[in-house]
Amino acid sequence: MEIEKRFTQIQFFLKKHEKLVNHEVLEMNQEDLSPYSEWMKELKTFSTKDLIALEANYNFENIVTPGFVEYIQTITDLISLPKLKESKLEIPKNINRKLSLKKQHELKQIKELIHGDHFFVDIGSGAGHLSSYLISNTLSRSLCLDVEKSYQDIGKEKLSKYAPEVLDKMEFKTVFVEDDTKLDIPEKSYLLGLHTCGDLSSHLINIYLNKAELESFLNFGCCYHKLSANQFNLSTSASFSLNKYSLTLAAKSFKTLTSKDFLKRKAVKDYRYTLHYLMLEKFQDEFTSIGKTHTNDYQGGFADYVYKYYPKASDISHTELKLFYEGYQEKVWEIQLFGIIRSLLSRVIELYIILDRALYLKEHNIDVDILECFNKDLSPRNIAIKAKKI
Repeated sequence: MEIEKRFTQIQFFLKKHEKLVNHEVLEMNQEDLSPYSEWMKELKTFSTKDLIALEANYNFENIVTPGFVEYIQTITDLISLPKLKESKLEIPKNINRKLSLKKQHELKQIKELIHGDHFFVDIGSGAGHLSSYLISNTLSRSLCLDVEKSYQDIGKEKLSKYAPEVLDKMEFKTVFVEDDTKLDIPEKSYLLGLHTCGDLSSHLINIYLNKAELESFLNFGCCYHKLSANQFNLSTSASFSLNKYSLTLAAKSFKTLTSKDFLKRKAVKDYRYTLHYLMLEKFQDEFTSIGKTHTNDYQGGFADYVYKYYPKASDISHTELKLFYEGYQEKVWEIQLFGIIRSLLSRVIELYIILDRALYLKEHNIDVDILECFNKDLSPRNIAIKAKKI
């Protein structure tokens, strides 16, 4: 894949749909939504099954509106990446204990990418599952860095009991990692970061660039909604502005969506969005976060939900609130359908962030590969940046 060309295409596409990228649909006006109105009307004819197929798998075989077809086809082209083959490797039983299927899959896929013996610097290592597998039955060693000592203690306890020979080749340090974190490591070390949260991915990149002893690099980012404003748009090619709404959208991308998930989300948005319109129409209040809610809040009546989370409306009767809810359901459903159109951009935004990081590395004369490594149903944050100093 030509990273520079793909990044340019993605940036152009996101700029074309900037309003949709950087705004929640609920906050957009009719003028901003009008380019997508015909698409929304077409989605109103779709079954739940077809909507899920579109949102989760970009299946647009039932779409007939030309502009909508082009939109989805462009997205599928932009997010297409080289894929790592499914690993046939096995994890030793003494390492595999209590590992989830997701973690087992990730470890085996990463092992497919890394050959030979190395000194690994595993940042955000948690209990050290990745390092322990990579160095098991090899001459490799590992330094595991994490801010959570409790996770490290769990890892050390497990390894001391079931794989002491592996633990002997590992060192755990509890540290908050930043660009200037000191590392005492040998030449040609390998820097690892599996699902480094928020700013940690960009810290890893800067550590890698600034530390001569680090030869190779492998990173999977996540939690883009936690990125600070100065921790993306790293490369000189990047000029598209992202905000909290687009970063949150990127963090949700590529996830499996079941019928149960879809209907649960719809129930939540039916109440939350209708409450928004109630606050606006009856009290001229802008919608603000109502905090953490519970599943059973959406199983009772709308009036009970309103009384609990917006006491200002306590004088409005059950009957009036019920009628208000019923009167707004078509509008609320249309907003949710616009939201599905918007959600299709999530993977594009994620790839924009990742390719920007890759270009930043290339600007420093680093050889970079981008590939999709994990099965998205098991691990949707599955894009790797694999790099080596030339």
